[in-house]
Amino acid sequence: MTDHERLEAQINTAFEELKGRYGAVRNDYYGLVYMERMLHVARKDALEQVAFGNADRGIDGVFFDPDTGIFRVLQFKNSRDARQLHGSMRVIAEHGLKSLTDRSTVPDHQQILDTGRRLLAEAGAGLRKVQVQFVFRGNAADATSGGIFSDLAEHIERYSYLFEGLAGREVPVEVQVTSFDGLLPERPSERHRIRIDGRAEITTGSGVRMLVCFVPLVDLAAIFNAMGARFLERNVRFGLGAGGHVNRALSRTLRDLILKQDTDPAAFAIHHNGVTLSAHDLQEGSEHAEIFSPRLLNGAQTISTFSAVCEELRARLMTVPADRLAGIKVLCRIVLAAPQEQVTRITIDTNRQNPVDAWLLHANDPIQVDFELRFRQLRIFYQRQASALATLTEEEREQASITETKPVEMIKLARTYLAAEGQITRLSQIGEVAENGKHYADIFNEQRLDFDFRVLVLCYKMQFRLNKVVNAISETVTTDRYAFVNRSRDLVWGLTCQALLNSKELNQHAEEFGNDLRIRDDYLTLVTGLATGPVKTILRNLANEDEFKRLIKDNSFSFLRKTATFDKAMDIAGQRCGWKRKYLR
Repeated sequence: MTDHERLEAQINTAFEELKGRYGAVRNDYYGLVYMERMLHVARKDALEQVAFGNADRGIDGVFFDPDTGIFRVLQFKNSRDARQLHGSMRVIAEHGLKSLTDRSTVPDHQQILDTGRRLLAEAGAGLRKVQVQFVFRGNAADATSGGIFSDLAEHIERYSYLFEGLAGREVPVEVQVTSFDGLLPERPSERHRIRIDGRAEITTGSGVRMLVCFVPLVDLAAIFNAMGARFLERNVRFGLGAGGHVNRALSRTLRDLILKQDTDPAAFAIHHNGVTLSAHDLQEGSEHAEIFSPRLLNGAQTISTFSAVCEELRARLMTVPADRLAGIKVLCRIVLAAPQEQVTRITIDTNRQNPVDAWLLHANDPIQVDFELRFRQLRIFYQRQASALATLTEEEREQASITETKPVEMIKLARTYLAAEGQITRLSQIGEVAENGKHYADIFNEQRLDFDFRVLVLCYKMQFRLNKVVNAISETVTTDRYAFVNRSRDLVWGLTCQALLNSKELNQHAEEFGNDLRIRDDYLTLVTGLATGPVKTILRNLANEDEFKRLIKDNSFSFLRKTATFDKAMDIAGQRCGWKRKYLR
């Protein structure tokens, strides 16, 4: 069954079960399925948070997420026609948002307004943002293009003042379009058994609990084998295999503990730093405990390596006493009932004990998850966690509709944004950008999500052939005066991206080359042609500027790594080529 067929089946099932009480308009149940499957709202609550029948105020659903502070006003269209969204946007702009904050009776009052008002009142000071979300079955990029959408979105976003009194501070209003046209298969139960030995517990004032205990590695490996990549999705690293020095040593240690009778399995816990998990709940019994929705925050290397060793020794494990295998335990911290912000903070702090690239500490930011979902629409895997794609099974790739064999990597995507938009200085200091909250937010923010990701792919994959692009220019230069071109890789990358973004055939190029990460000959012909054409012209004029002539003559090329140089190049591009500076948002 395809993802599309699963969605149709869910709508039909809900319609047949509920039409006697909630009405015989099948399209109304599209929104109910979205609330249940995508927002994970229980049906009894979802039935109160969606509207059945004519929504004269434009509100088909309401939802508040206390973890993020986002209150969603939802409009559902069981259609691929993006034009239908415009009418709904007008109604919400003119009537919907005001109805949620206006306590007076309205002629076309619906129960959904009472639910929305109640959720807003309960949110109170926890309200951080109002998101007006239009959900339909078509292409989100098509729906958001054009002046009509921009004008209506701006109209809606002006109503932020309506919510300031509820939260006691400024509450931005944001418009978002989401494509919902299929359902992945149901996930298996996320309830697992573990044995715990020794225990201590602490509870914070906010109600977050942490249990400290010892858990057999074989129990944690069983969870890993059952859940696969989902168990590691909160970890900043995935298992990196047994090739590294540390992993080879760990493999030898674990193999000896399993097979050699003169080794003490209990010693492992003394020498190991331990692992950290988060979970929704833990219920302890006399012989074992049940852990609900576990996620590994730190310790992926240990668990994946142990699992690999057990697989390698599969036949010999039959001769190993069960109590010996269970005796290889690890110190385990289990964080219970923590909101997402705290889980992120715990993940960062627990990973500081080992050197971790600063970019990986952002792996589980909500915006990174949003980027992963957007790339998935192109069937491209967005690798926000180290080695994540290599860890996925073929079945998991198929379920996620991933067809590309190479991923888009977070730090390389960040480099793409900086290069294409001319932030050359920051590009040369990429390691520091991840540690600066403002600079990081400039790169990864929700404005980026509405951009055509096919165009983003055009600029992204250029970095893998930058030598060819730069050499294409160098090979046409007959004087040493322009040898500086070989020192200007990032500058050439950024200017070639701007050449693409200013091309009248941009949409055609995006359709032809922006749906995958393959670097075909005709794509190379395109980008090298832009480099040897307008980009070369810009660089030639840049080199003739008095302020750069002297630097080039003195073989002082640091100016090529400055944003100011790119700015000057774009001034020349505006005069010579008629370009306007474009942004990937």
